[in-house]
Amino acid sequence: MSEDMMLTVSLNNKNFQHQYLIHLHATMNTCNRLDDLYVLLSYLPFLRSLYIACDNLTITDFEQLAYVIMTCTPQLNSFNCSFKQTCIEPIEKLHCMSPLFRHMKLRRVEWGGGWHYHCITTENL
Repeated sequence: MSEDMMLTVSLNNKNFQHQYLIHLHATMNTCNRLDDLYVLLSYLPFLRSLYIACDNLTITDFEQLAYVIMTCTPQLNSFNCSFKQTCIEPIEKLHCMSPLFRHMKLRRVEWGGGWHYHCITTENL
């Protein structure tokens, strides 16, 4: 696969054939949490770029994600995310877990009608 190729993987498919995948864009259903992603990452030691989008994470989820990234994907050098309905304060707690988390920001996202939610993201909203 070329370095600029992006692949969206269905996390319900347990047949992981892409051991040399270097870019992964994963959008997960809230009920999946990150457990299926951890299994997938254990098969991708050459992964260099990871984007994750999902909802409702806790500080424990971030701790486990940092551990799995450090142990399973040692060549990962680019991590981007959008974790909606997630609020960890102070955000520095996450920055200390992994150097790849240092670009995370806590954002308040406004909806119409006065509704809002918090999002931890590396994107500009």
